[in-house]
Amino acid sequence: MKSDREGWIQRAYILAGGKSSRFGSPKAFVDTGEGPLIDRLCRRLSDRGIEPTIVAKRMADFAQFGWLCIEDEIADAGPLHGIERSLKDCQRAAQSHCWIVTCDLW
Repeated sequence: MKSDREGWIQRAYILAGGKSSRFGSPKAFVDTGEGPLIDRLCRRLSDRGIEPTIVAKRMADFAQFGWLCIEDEIADAGPLHGIERSLKDCQRAAQSHCWIVTCDLW
């Protein structure tokens, strides 16, 4: 089995379409001291040769970062729908495996 560094997993989907209702504001935009959390996570993945794709309610919310972004097919349908959307896109991209992570990974 190949490791990620050998190119086995080439794509990661970052679930960022949630309401952040318990947090009180969008977690993806929290400043980490190295920029917004979502941008930091995308940079870290990209530095490791993994293409980040943000899964969001609205692509326009994340356009400022310049990372690949796809929209949920149904807004506010919850994280399982975001996972389903990610897997569909992964299959469309002819990838057999992908990472699916949350936007609040430190």
